[in-house]
Amino acid sequence: MKTPGERSMERKAGKIQKEPGGRNALGKHAEDIGAAWLASRGMRIIERNYRCPIGEIDLIGQINGTLVIVEIRSRRSESWGTPAESVTIRKRQKLRKVAAWYLSQHGKTDEACRFDVLGILFDEKGSARKVEWIPDAF
Repeated sequence: MKTPGERSMERKAGKIQKEPGGRNALGKHAEDIGAAWLASRGMRIIERNYRCPIGEIDLIGQINGTLVIVEIRSRRSESWGTPAESVTIRKRQKLRKVAAWYLSQHGKTDEACRFDVLGILFDEKGSARKVEWIPDAF
């Protein structure tokens, strides 16, 4: 029998597949660009789209011996603020809980960890025109 969290993740995964070219496609594109961008700056990518019953982490990496939990945000315009500004207090709290789950499941509870935000602003053609990396964002 599946847990409510597993059923929720299946519903979310189904939604992503049903919207190719919509908002979720832009998010996937941003995650691909973000992973490559961070790797080119020395981050070793450990895992992408880590999911557990509590939620999801876009990217888990390591740089200079520090485990890094990365939230990747994207927007097509800055009319309502930058992509990085869209990470709410509630989202930060959730990321902390998911990170704690990840650390406990992987026996890394004593490891140094930080939370970064990577904001990507796209132009109307879907090309990244601005990338903002905020290490140790919260």
